[in-house]
Amino acid sequence: MLFVRSLAVAAAAMVLFVPAAGATVLYRLDAAMTVGEPYALPSQTVLREEEAGQIGEGTLMLIAPAGFEFDTSSTAVAVVADAKSGCRDSVALRLGPQRSTKQAVKPQPTTITFAVTQTSRGRCTGSIGLMGVVVNPIQAGSGELTIGGTSHVKDVPAGSSIGTWTATKPTAVNAGLAWGSNIYGELGQGFSSNSLSEPQTVPLSGVRDVAAGDYDSFAVLADGSVWGWGMNSGGALGDGTSSEQDSPVQAHGVAGAVDVAAGYGHTLALLGDGSVWAWGGNWAGQLGDGTTTDSTPKPVPGLAAATAVAAGRESSYALVGGTLYAWGGNSHGQLGTGDFVSLLTPTPVLSGVVSVSAGDYFVLALRQDGSVWGAGNNDYGQLGIGAQTPPKPSFVQAQIANATVIGTGDFSSFATTADGAAWGWGENENGQIGLGYTTEAVPTPTSIAALHDVKEFSGGQYHTLALLNDGTVWSVGSNYYGQLGVGNDLGDYYTATPVKAHVSSASHIAARELHSLASS
Repeated sequence: MLFVRSLAVAAAAMVLFVPAAGATVLYRLDAAMTVGEPYALPSQTVLREEEAGQIGEGTLMLIAPAGFEFDTSSTAVAVVADAKSGCRDSVALRLGPQRSTKQAVKPQPTTITFAVTQTSRGRCTGSIGLMGVVVNPIQAGSGELTIGGTSHVKDVPAGSSIGTWTATKPTAVNAGLAWGSNIYGELGQGFSSNSLSEPQTVPLSGVRDVAAGDYDSFAVLADGSVWGWGMNSGGALGDGTSSEQDSPVQAHGVAGAVDVAAGYGHTLALLGDGSVWAWGGNWAGQLGDGTTTDSTPKPVPGLAAATAVAAGRESSYALVGGTLYAWGGNSHGQLGTGDFVSLLTPTPVLSGVVSVSAGDYFVLALRQDGSVWGAGNNDYGQLGIGAQTPPKPSFVQAQIANATVIGTGDFSSFATTADGAAWGWGENENGQIGLGYTTEAVPTPTSIAALHDVKEFSGGQYHTLALLNDGTVWSVGSNYYGQLGVGNDLGDYYTATPVKAHVSSASHIAARELHSLASS
């Protein structure tokens, strides 16, 4: 009876579905799998009677969804547990031709069939558990495991879902992944389309890091080259053209890169020697060369020994020796200079900085003491000062302490604190902060209970990605363009509670506007 006790314990942790009082209790067999990797379903109770006779005589069949097959070389076992001790065999729920507490069968590719040969009677009730069920996911996608057969199960009719199965493609090591809007080919699949909701592998190898522009995507490879794909407005891809590129193209002349950042039509690359290169649109001076003329890739004058770069919609940032330099558009005071005047060359604006993240028309800086400072647009409270205000052209301190990580979306902000807690503030109209509810704005940093130990945040216009220390990627907010990366799992256009994206493991993430990226 050891297995029977283990079923009871397992059942306590499973998701329940109870159709009505006195009905049969269903413990769902939800599962997330990887294509090509056999998956053993956990041993657990599946059906439990509340009253005698709720599971009728006849066949009980498990029917696999399309894209999944049962392993025909395995042996599946159904086990009955009597709810009351002392139940006589003659009045208890029993299986198989021997009217036993156990039946072992060989699966068919799409079905597993057991036989209920005796119903429970009197005061006896029983439950049926499964063990040894092995599934082979054949293709990426989602589907419902359903129940069938001739046995009548009260309130769980044939065709009922008893589990949602999801299979994702295996992620190659050092691969780039892209999902969401593909209107301008920003997913790098060789074509443009409305959207793709499952993460797609980008045809590049040795991907070390990724960056998302508004409608462009970028990857830094292990050999130090930078590749891009997408709209290419202003020559943002650095390939010498301004034509849409649906497949990756190499940025000309850029070598030894270790990081890349992208805005709306302009791109920055940090090289291993500490120099910063820039290219693309330059209407606000965001290339830092003293002009407003678009350009192919070239070094940014006056910067050396840089350690990080970030790009806003029309502004640029670099860290040099703990000092934050800013240049480009300043229409919302996002450069933090105390005014709204654009800068055509890099200018120091804040000291004691260890990391920087830029959203649309605002910037966040994490300082050495764990404080978070911001400048620029504050329409949605994205500066975290407790109120929605006009733009702040001078840096102001957010109401959060002991931060170790910062990140931004287009109009929202995020941080991880030293205790591993996740925090968010700013726009939340699509639930993109991940608080479990929607509201126009959250102007004060608020704990995100559903997330912990986040090492990277990156957000778009209506959605957010969070990369955890364990390599999992979680997404929240709008999914209208599939930018959450959960395929067909989400039955709505948005979620205010983070969901796990179909990415097996990631090293970096990036999001902007309506699409998402990850490197494995």
